[in-house]
Amino acid sequence: MILIFGVTGATRKSELDKLEPRDIDKRGDRIFLVYLRETKTECPRAFTISDDYFDIVEKYINLKPKTNVKTTKFFLSYRNGKCTRQPIGINKFSDFPKEIATYLNLENPESYNKGNHIVRV
Repeated sequence: MILIFGVTGATRKSELDKLEPRDIDKRGDRIFLVYLRETKTECPRAFTISDDYFDIVEKYINLKPKTNVKTTKFFLSYRNGKCTRQPIGINKFSDFPKEIATYLNLENPESYNKGNHIVRV
Protein backbone atom coordinates (compact mmCIF):
# COMPACT_ATOMS: atom_id res chain seq x y z
CA MET A 1 0.00 0.00 0.00
CA ILE A 2 2.71 2.48 0.93
CA LEU A 3 4.55 1.77 -2.32
CA ILE A 4 1.38 2.19 -4.40
CA PHE A 5 0.61 5.57 -2.83
CA GLY A 6 4.26 6.60 -2.93
CA VAL A 7 4.72 5.86 -6.63
CA THR A 8 1.33 6.81 -8.06
CA GLY A 9 1.12 10.04 -6.08
CA ALA A 10 4.81 10.95 -5.73
CA THR A 11 4.07 11.42 -2.06
CA ARG A 12 6.33 12.41 0.79
CA LYS A 13 6.23 10.63 4.13
CA SER A 14 4.64 13.69 5.74
CA GLU A 15 1.85 13.60 3.14
CA LEU A 16 1.24 9.90 3.75
CA ASP A 17 1.19 10.49 7.49
CA LYS A 18 -1.51 13.19 7.15
CA LEU A 19 -3.72 11.17 4.79
CA GLU A 20 -7.18 10.41 6.20
CA PRO A 21 -9.95 8.06 5.05
CA ARG A 22 -11.96 11.09 3.91
CA ASP A 23 -9.14 11.85 1.44
CA ILE A 24 -9.73 8.64 -0.56
CA ASP A 25 -12.82 8.83 -2.74
CA LYS A 26 -14.05 5.86 -4.77
CA ARG A 27 -15.12 7.02 -8.22
CA GLY A 28 -17.07 4.61 -10.36
CA ASP A 29 -16.20 0.95 -10.28
CA ARG A 30 -12.40 0.99 -10.60
CA ILE A 31 -10.91 4.34 -9.60
CA PHE A 32 -9.87 5.91 -6.32
CA LEU A 33 -9.26 9.64 -6.27
CA VAL A 34 -6.74 10.54 -3.56
CA TYR A 35 -6.58 14.11 -2.22
CA LEU A 36 -3.41 15.40 -0.60
CA ARG A 37 -4.75 18.34 1.37
CA GLU A 38 -1.59 19.15 3.33
CA THR A 39 1.62 19.19 1.29
CA LYS A 40 5.13 20.57 1.78
CA THR A 41 4.51 23.15 -0.94
CA GLU A 42 1.15 24.11 0.63
CA CYS A 43 -0.45 23.39 -2.74
CA PRO A 44 -3.06 20.62 -2.41
CA ARG A 45 -3.08 18.07 -5.20
CA ALA A 46 -4.77 14.84 -6.19
CA PHE A 47 -3.94 11.61 -8.00
CA THR A 48 -5.79 8.48 -9.05
CA ILE A 49 -5.31 4.81 -8.32
CA SER A 50 -6.86 2.40 -10.79
CA ASP A 51 -6.41 -0.87 -12.67
CA ASP A 52 -4.48 -3.59 -10.78
CA TYR A 53 -3.67 -1.26 -7.88
CA PHE A 54 -7.36 -0.54 -7.36
CA ASP A 55 -7.97 -4.11 -6.12
CA ILE A 56 -5.11 -3.90 -3.61
CA VAL A 57 -6.29 -0.57 -2.19
CA GLU A 58 -9.88 -1.79 -1.96
CA LYS A 59 -8.74 -4.95 -0.16
CA TYR A 60 -6.76 -2.85 2.34
CA ILE A 61 -9.73 -0.55 2.97
CA ASN A 62 -11.96 -3.59 3.57
CA LEU A 63 -9.43 -5.07 6.04
CA LYS A 64 -9.39 -1.95 8.18
CA PRO A 65 -11.36 -2.13 11.44
CA LYS A 66 -14.70 -0.34 11.21
CA THR A 67 -15.19 0.38 14.92
CA ASN A 68 -13.16 1.64 17.88
CA VAL A 69 -10.53 3.31 15.71
CA LYS A 70 -9.42 6.40 17.60
CA THR A 71 -7.28 7.90 14.87
CA THR A 72 -8.11 9.90 11.78
CA LYS A 73 -5.10 8.54 9.90
CA PHE A 74 -5.63 6.35 6.83
CA PHE A 75 -2.64 4.05 7.24
CA LEU A 76 -2.89 1.59 10.10
CA SER A 77 -0.37 -1.02 11.17
CA TYR A 78 -0.77 -4.46 9.65
CA ARG A 79 0.24 -7.50 11.71
CA ASN A 80 -0.49 -11.20 11.51
CA GLY A 81 -2.74 -10.81 8.48
CA LYS A 82 -4.88 -8.05 10.02
CA CYS A 83 -5.04 -4.29 10.25
CA THR A 84 -4.68 -3.07 13.81
CA ARG A 85 -6.22 0.08 15.26
CA GLN A 86 -2.78 1.65 15.67
CA PRO A 87 -1.73 4.23 13.05
CA ILE A 88 1.60 4.03 11.28
CA GLY A 89 3.84 6.78 12.63
CA ILE A 90 5.67 9.24 10.38
CA ASN A 91 9.08 7.72 11.16
CA LYS A 92 7.91 4.24 10.18
CA PHE A 93 7.24 5.51 6.64
CA SER A 94 11.00 6.11 6.35
CA ASP A 95 11.66 2.40 7.00
CA PHE A 96 9.52 1.09 4.13
CA PRO A 97 11.94 1.77 1.24
CA LYS A 98 14.64 -0.26 2.99
CA GLU A 99 12.16 -3.06 3.77
CA ILE A 100 11.02 -3.18 0.14
CA ALA A 101 14.61 -3.12 -1.16
CA THR A 102 15.52 -5.94 1.24
CA TYR A 103 12.50 -7.99 0.13
CA LEU A 104 13.52 -7.50 -3.52
CA ASN A 105 17.14 -8.45 -2.73
CA LEU A 106 18.42 -5.13 -4.06
CA GLU A 107 22.01 -4.14 -3.46
CA ASN A 108 22.60 -1.83 -0.47
CA PRO A 109 18.99 -1.75 0.79
CA GLU A 110 19.98 0.68 3.58
CA SER A 111 20.60 3.35 0.92
CA TYR A 112 16.86 3.48 0.19
CA ASN A 113 16.09 5.28 3.46
CA LYS A 114 17.60 8.59 2.54
CA GLY A 115 15.54 11.66 1.78
CA ASN A 116 11.93 12.49 2.30
CA HIS A 117 10.40 10.39 -0.48
CA ILE A 118 9.14 6.85 -0.20
CA VAL A 119 10.69 5.84 -3.52
CA ARG A 120 14.26 6.73 -4.42
CA VAL A 121 14.48 8.13 -7.96
